[in-house]
Amino acid sequence: MSAHQGLRRLFAAFPLGIFALTGCVTAPTSQQESKDGQPVQATGQAFGERLNASINTVGNAIIAPVQSGNNKTGAAAQDGSLRLSNLPAKDIIGSSSSPDWPRVAVNINKLPKWFYGMPPGGLPGRYSANDCINVSLTVWNDAKHSVNYDNLNVCGDDIVRNTPFKDVGLMWKSFGVVSGMQHTGTQRTRGPLPPQYLFPNKPGYDLFFNPNGNYYIGSIMMTVGYNWNEAQDSRFWLVNVPTQAEVARQ
Repeated sequence: MSAHQGLRRLFAAFPLGIFALTGCVTAPTSQQESKDGQPVQATGQAFGERLNASINTVGNAIIAPVQSGNNKTGAAAQDGSLRLSNLPAKDIIGSSSSPDWPRVAVNINKLPKWFYGMPPGGLPGRYSANDCINVSLTVWNDAKHSVNYDNLNVCGDDIVRNTPFKDVGLMWKSFGVVSGMQHTGTQRTRGPLPPQYLFPNKPGYDLFFNPNGNYYIGSIMMTVGYNWNEAQDSRFWLVNVPTQAEVARQ
């Protein structure tokens, strides 16, 4: 499917009112910060165009502690951790010619206490290397073979810069699997079948994407090569997300 056809499907899948609410939420680059340290809101291309143009040039790495078992290894950083950019999961969806595989299931293990509010930097999109969430990825190459990447720390320096992410929370969280595709319904597992809806829209998740989830989930999606031109690409889903109440009790 061409990029033009994919975008036509995306626009057809949602009411016009949703797009009227859509703006560019971007993480400012260091060059875009003014001399007094206040970031300047960046502007970007259309969501699908910007993300697809950036997928193969993402230089930001997701840090993973060294694991054992069925986890594949890559080049280690100086602190002994592993970077997702050096693992097979880097751009694994974007580099595939199959519309069905591989698939990536993401479980969010832990969120910092500030995640459902304002980040420590005091401004959406301003995150430091210490502002981290912890996730696990399960990558399915086919229905019988998978690899787990557990306890990945996704931090502020992994956020893809100068990229509009607001549509992740406005639209993607409501995506379901395409008609006729097998799924697990309301049961959310790490695969190989996706659930009926790609994000667990339940009470307690209302503020997840407002705004911090946009940046963190959008950056993970870009890193694995999620296809933004294919409406409702079911090869990427979230298994579980700590609710606002669960984070407050930490």
